[in-house]
Amino acid sequence: MKNYYDSVRSERQLKSLTGLGKQEFEKLLQAFSDSLKEISDEEYRRNRKKRSRPGGGRKGQLSNPENKLFLIITDFGVRQAKLGISCGVKVPAG
Repeated sequence: MKNYYDSVRSERQLKSLTGLGKQEFEKLLQAFSDSLKEISDEEYRRNRKKRSRPGGGRKGQLSNPENKLFLIITDFGVRQAKLGISCGVKVPAG
């Protein structure tokens, strides 16, 4: 599985794609990872009748939190730009 976050070559490239610097992304990643873990644990506790245990079942395409967060942030930025363009709003560069 390709790690999209690691494929970003420079701080400047990361900032242009996400709007965040490396330190900001790392800080947000820590909180995001903790939240994913809490949600997963809560889902397991709530659905005890499920046959598969945590870690069982089909693996997702975005297996690590770095890729999930990177996709969410970049997708949000793209959607904002598309919405602004379709409504006739000029989107500021960078």
